[in-house]
Amino acid sequence: MLLLEPRQQIHLDTLREALWDRPISSAAANLRNYVALIRGALRKVDERLSDSLLTVPGNGVGLKASYQLDVNRELIDVHRFRSLAAQGRRQLNARNAKAAIETLERALRLWRGPAGIDAAGSSCLRRRLDALDEHRIGTQECLMLAQFSQGHVSSIIPNVRDVLATDPLREPSWMLLMKALYAGGAVSAALGAYQQARRALGEELGIEPSSELQELHVAILRGDRLASPRFGIA
Repeated sequence: MLLLEPRQQIHLDTLREALWDRPISSAAANLRNYVALIRGALRKVDERLSDSLLTVPGNGVGLKASYQLDVNRELIDVHRFRSLAAQGRRQLNARNAKAAIETLERALRLWRGPAGIDAAGSSCLRRRLDALDEHRIGTQECLMLAQFSQGHVSSIIPNVRDVLATDPLREPSWMLLMKALYAGGAVSAALGAYQQARRALGEELGIEPSSELQELHVAILRGDRLASPRFGIA
């Protein structure tokens, strides 16, 4: 929470809710230990950084004790990632795919695995971490779209398949996979990908593919020349 919301006072109650779904008697002591560990980790990076994790005492009445990480957002990977991802999307929207590829690759290099992979927490915190993972996967899709538009057809197919192995319900990735396979001359594989997408959506959600995905399927059946895929990037 301190890393997700720098320069904001995070009350002890908020930290407890982020770490435990059910209250535990040792929560206050555990929190003090965790803060000490964070200060130690910051000190290893830069001696001065340990002083940036502030303890803000309460007044015993209405103001509760809290902690605050007093650093610029740009020093924290998650915020650098968000900034770079947004920049890359803007570059892609401006049809500057080459610059978008460079920016989005920089954003994704900040990741070392799923968000909070080695951190325990409550279901509330897990939802926030899951949202970060969704942002990461969306950024991967943007990168692959930019690469596709630059003619990197065969090289993106394994990466698209990796995304779909994690989340087989992502229709934008199915569309990109179908178009990449089709552009590479693998018509039957592109049609097979559509059937895989249809099966996954039907089994998991009980729905048919979107009209856009169905139209792509028909276009491939007809042997149409396809435009570059779009993700509705905003």
